[in-house]
Amino acid sequence: MKSSIALVVPVFNPHPGWEKLLHQRFTELSMALTHIDFKLYLVNDGSAIHVGKTEVDYLRNQLPEFHFTDLPQNQGKGYALRQAVQQTSEPFTVYTDADMPFTLQSMEAVIGALPQNDIAFGIKQKAYYEQLPLQRKMV
Repeated sequence: MKSSIALVVPVFNPHPGWEKLLHQRFTELSMALTHIDFKLYLVNDGSAIHVGKTEVDYLRNQLPEFHFTDLPQNQGKGYALRQAVQQTSEPFTVYTDADMPFTLQSMEAVIGALPQNDIAFGIKQKAYYEQLPLQRKMV
């Protein structure tokens, strides 16, 4: 029997095309770890742009295990995460950003640590921060 993991992804005003990148990265992860049944829980944290019917329907049509929560106003990443996690029923939950900035190897390491631990953390490498736009670096 496959183990099951909820992949929780909050979004707030993401860049155009984010849904295609999320689908690509989610598929790569699912194909690399075929012994795990991943379910994607996307939570829109009150986005004003780029999280509409088109983007959500794209993911719903591409991913068989897709769950969507639409929060009417931005209340912060922590609030959005709590709302999404409340929807999950899997024994493990992994959180990542919509661009899935972690390498496949680092995701495998974090997920591999879950059965033996209550919590596992991943850390973004310096290269991730170097490629961010200036506005995002300022935050």
